[in-house]
Amino acid sequence: MTKAHAQLGDFVRKDGELVRIQQIDRKSQTYFTSDGGVMGFDEITPDTEILLESEVYDELGGNIPPMERR
Repeated sequence: MTKAHAQLGDFVRKDGELVRIQQIDRKSQTYFTSDGGVMGFDEITPDTEILLESEVYDELGGNIPPMERR
């Protein structure tokens, strides 16, 4: 199975909601998201919708969550 990878600042759909990738821990293969959650690398598949900020601006009504460092 081919793996997909999100980058810092990308948006993905998690439980139907858009969340931003805030931090990536490659050692533990974990993404930390803007909703305070965690996603494993295995949760981002080739079928996962990975979006850029410019692609979600309208959907979020211009309310883009800022990048936060943990």
